[in-house]
Amino acid sequence: MANITMTALSGNKTLSGIATIVNTATDNVFWNVLLISVFIILLVNTLKYGFDKAILSSCFLILIPTLFLYNAGWVSIILPVIFAIGLASSLMYIYFNNT
Repeated sequence: MANITMTALSGNKTLSGIATIVNTATDNVFWNVLLISVFIILLVNTLKYGFDKAILSSCFLILIPTLFLYNAGWVSIILPVIFAIGLASSLMYIYFNNT
């Protein structure tokens, strides 16, 4: 892990700078864990509408910030690809089952 002290945080006044330091200190795990946690929370909250619709809405809602974070360089390409595959597969399941 990177050797980051609290003095590195005191020099940054923006949220973006602090997020960059935290992501560097955790070896790029911070945003991945945060996005997966938000995905699970969204999934559990939307399960009352059915599992297929819960996966569809959760993947769509989490794919948008994941693409922005990928563009910023804070997550790898595998996370947006996983959410896009989940979105496409749940969309095809709903479409072909006429629900």
